[in-house]
Amino acid sequence: MARVAGIWDSWLSDLMRAREGLLKCKELGLSKNEMKKLLPIVDANSSDSSGFDGVLELLVRAGRSIPEAIMMMIPEAWQNDRNMDPQRKALYEYFSALMEPWDGPTLIAFTDGRFLGATLDFNGLRLGRFYVTHSGRVVMASEVGVVDIPPEDVCRKGRLNPGMMLLVDFEKHIVVDDKALKQQYLVARPYGEWLKRQKIELKDIVESVDKTERVMPSISGVLPASNNDEDMENMGIRSLLAPMKAFSYTVEALEMLLLPMAKDGTEPLGSMGNDTPLAVMLNREKLNFEYFK
Repeated sequence: MARVAGIWDSWLSDLMRAREGLLKCKELGLSKNEMKKLLPIVDANSSDSSGFDGVLELLVRAGRSIPEAIMMMIPEAWQNDRNMDPQRKALYEYFSALMEPWDGPTLIAFTDGRFLGATLDFNGLRLGRFYVTHSGRVVMASEVGVVDIPPEDVCRKGRLNPGMMLLVDFEKHIVVDDKALKQQYLVARPYGEWLKRQKIELKDIVESVDKTERVMPSISGVLPASNNDEDMENMGIRSLLAPMKAFSYTVEALEMLLLPMAKDGTEPLGSMGNDTPLAVMLNREKLNFEYFK
């Protein structure tokens, strides 16, 4: 049903497994025991493409159209786009509460028999160029010139932009406009109203507590500061060393991850790859789950 041409993080497979215990669907008409036979939705030994196919097919068989399912799994970059229509942003924000984005860099080609389409994730690092001809053909490839098309037969040509969907509807015999497609789904349900009623933000929880009652919770293992501590052994970060060791925090994690987050309020970026030695080869103790990577 779909083809992933990029990198899919294995942690998304873990997130799908975490949801399997709550899996329900009236549209499938299956009992609890029959539903268990569908599991796992994503096989740990399957490829990136196979994992994507499994989740996409589940969403489609559960009642969603394939364009809507694709929009849920591979959304546009909506969070910091101030120019995006608020209704469109509400659609993606609601979807984000249901499923994490399956980004890549990825270019997806998909079909269910009625629709044939392709979409590019918000990174936009994959090439997808297309032609729509007067003779009724739609051609898409990573490069221009894969198929020879007379210039006079070209009705429309372009490239897939980040978050854009190229969609052919075989029932209506049309190439669906991307903006019209997104508009169709964002007005179908009151996503903005649902978010207002159901979304809870951390600031709402904090503001619900009177300022005089906002007390920082104590951290187990922290050494209390004392006025008699002339050497300042229990001041600042020194008082946190015991719990940090217990949870396997390193100086590198503190300096490269935690401090930038506390200072700038942003998540630090790093390169892909992990050159950390295996847990069984380390001299220092690690958490149990580190041994099962």
